[in-house]
Amino acid sequence: MLLVAMVCVAFVVNAEEKKPLKYVNATEFRMINKGFDNTETPYHRLPAYLKDSIMKDKSRAGLWDRARNCAGMAFRFSSNSERIGIRYNLLWNFHMAHMADTGIKGTDLYILNDDGKWEYVNTNRPYKKDSIQTKIYADGLPKEMREYMIYLPLYDGVNWMEIGVDSSAVIQQPILNNPRKEKKVVFYGTSILQGGCATRTGMVATNMIQRDLNVECVNLGFSGEGKMDNYMALAMAEIPGVSVQNSGAWFHEFVTALPAAADEVLDALAAQDILGGLPVEGGILWCVTELVSKEQLDHAVAIIKEVCAK
Repeated sequence: MLLVAMVCVAFVVNAEEKKPLKYVNATEFRMINKGFDNTETPYHRLPAYLKDSIMKDKSRAGLWDRARNCAGMAFRFSSNSERIGIRYNLLWNFHMAHMADTGIKGTDLYILNDDGKWEYVNTNRPYKKDSIQTKIYADGLPKEMREYMIYLPLYDGVNWMEIGVDSSAVIQQPILNNPRKEKKVVFYGTSILQGGCATRTGMVATNMIQRDLNVECVNLGFSGEGKMDNYMALAMAEIPGVSVQNSGAWFHEFVTALPAAADEVLDALAAQDILGGLPVEGGILWCVTELVSKEQLDHAVAIIKEVCAK
């Protein structure tokens, strides 16, 4: 009789394990390490309003493609499931000879351990020609509420993503504020920053810093497309009495000579909550990045023009 009971219990357990996972839209949970909310889809890294201006220049079309890569982004959630899985649709599902597919288009699962440290669990190893990838990261996890994090592909994009858990398990928003929501650190660069040749998505530099410092790190690395536009400098140079002091090409920074005192110009900008440049010999040193919109740049130029006209 005891043997029969044990066999029945085993059968029930095995039957439970064989039940298919239930999948939940990943965007129902907290997305971290993302810089902008006004993107074309939740999985893009640049604001949608930049698309037209970028695509006007055919030589910069690659920038918009890179912006559709999910580098650095991740989902945070908590669950008491013994199994955690993933199912997602890749944008391109391509291969590069010099970089592992696990970094290009794979995903990493991490669990927050009892010491408050993020611990690597497993990786989705893309091998299917089909753009829809599936993976059960782990089976036999603690049947208690634990904190999880899934890192997205570095060099591919995602059309949609779903997180899988046991049919009877709970999956919900993360309980802990980790990484902290209060402030974000933004990184700008090219291929290495984006995660070039990282073997896993959790091993790009910004994701490692995020785990170590418990702060969201926005990855604005665009392979081969880390080029700064000079719109701000050219616009300011149209103001009477303002001239760009750089004789050659420039990257982030440029210097302008002004007919007004540097302190007056910077104070006027500060009054409008605009962080101006740095007073230097010969004028003001300015630094402008792609995070500032054309409308914001125009507003700053108008203020400078008004001060210089006095």
